[in-house]
Amino acid sequence: MTPSPCVGICRLDAGGRVCTGCGRSLEEIAAWSGMTEAVRLAVWTRLAEASRAEGGSVCAQCGKRFACGSGGPEGTCWCAAYPSIAVPADLVGCLCPGCLAAYDPAKAGM
Repeated sequence: MTPSPCVGICRLDAGGRVCTGCGRSLEEIAAWSGMTEAVRLAVWTRLAEASRAEGGSVCAQCGKRFACGSGGPEGTCWCAAYPSIAVPADLVGCLCPGCLAAYDPAKAGM
């Protein structure tokens, strides 16, 4: 089941139509529990594309905005410097450096 994009920072934008925490419209928030998986994934895709257009990403775990797509080896995304890391299967989207580091056993002291 696709998780909700809600990050627990529920505030509306100046127009009162979009949550500034997760980026969903009031309609998307109200309809989330009744959406099909395909529609939920479409919402996540729209949110990710909008975030990239704004020059960043939103962490799928904590909701923090972060720079994505640069800073790594040979011009790749910074996360390419990490080894392959197993994260929960229900996570959809990218993780910020802090959340990704928490999944790295070497960085978490495991």
